[in-house]
Amino acid sequence: MNTLRWFDRNMTFGYAPELLPFFLERLDGTAVRIEAKVKDLDDVLLSTRWMESGP
Repeated sequence: MNTLRWFDRNMTFGYAPELLPFFLERLDGTAVRIEAKVKDLDDVLLSTRWMESGP
Protein backbone atom coordinates (compact mmCIF):
# COMPACT_ATOMS: atom_id res chain seq x y z
CA MET A 1 0.00 0.00 0.00
CA ASN A 2 1.36 3.41 -0.93
CA THR A 3 1.09 5.96 1.83
CA LEU A 4 0.61 9.64 1.28
CA ARG A 5 2.94 11.92 3.20
CA TRP A 6 1.15 13.97 5.87
CA PHE A 7 2.04 17.34 4.32
CA ASP A 8 0.91 16.18 0.87
CA ARG A 9 -2.63 15.52 2.10
CA ASN A 10 -5.44 17.89 1.22
CA MET A 11 -8.08 18.10 3.93
CA THR A 12 -11.15 20.26 3.62
CA PHE A 13 -13.32 21.02 6.60
CA GLY A 14 -16.24 22.45 4.67
CA TYR A 15 -17.65 24.65 7.44
CA ALA A 16 -17.37 28.35 8.12
CA PRO A 17 -14.57 29.28 10.54
CA GLU A 18 -17.18 30.89 12.80
CA LEU A 19 -18.50 27.41 13.63
CA LEU A 20 -15.21 26.29 15.21
CA PRO A 21 -16.27 27.21 18.77
CA PHE A 22 -19.41 25.10 18.34
CA PHE A 23 -17.39 22.05 17.26
CA LEU A 24 -14.85 22.52 20.05
CA GLU A 25 -17.62 22.72 22.63
CA ARG A 26 -19.21 19.59 21.23
CA LEU A 27 -15.91 17.69 21.34
CA ASP A 28 -15.27 18.85 24.91
CA GLY A 29 -18.07 16.64 26.24
CA THR A 30 -17.31 13.61 24.09
CA ALA A 31 -15.35 11.64 26.71
CA VAL A 32 -18.09 12.10 29.29
CA ARG A 33 -20.80 10.93 26.86
CA ILE A 34 -18.79 7.86 25.80
CA GLU A 35 -18.08 6.94 29.42
CA ALA A 36 -21.79 7.18 30.26
CA LYS A 37 -22.65 4.83 27.39
CA VAL A 38 -20.05 2.14 28.18
CA LYS A 39 -19.73 2.28 31.99
CA ASP A 40 -21.93 -0.79 32.53
CA LEU A 41 -20.30 -2.93 29.83
CA ASP A 42 -17.97 -5.78 30.75
CA ASP A 43 -14.22 -5.11 30.39
CA VAL A 44 -13.81 -8.21 28.19
CA LEU A 45 -16.43 -6.91 25.78
CA LEU A 46 -14.80 -3.48 25.67
CA SER A 47 -11.34 -4.91 24.97
CA THR A 48 -12.39 -7.37 22.25
CA ARG A 49 -11.05 -6.69 18.75
CA TRP A 50 -14.08 -7.22 16.54
CA MET A 51 -12.66 -6.34 13.09
CA GLU A 52 -9.19 -7.79 13.35
CA SER A 53 -7.54 -8.33 9.98
CA GLY A 54 -5.25 -11.22 9.16
CA PRO A 55 -1.51 -11.11 8.51
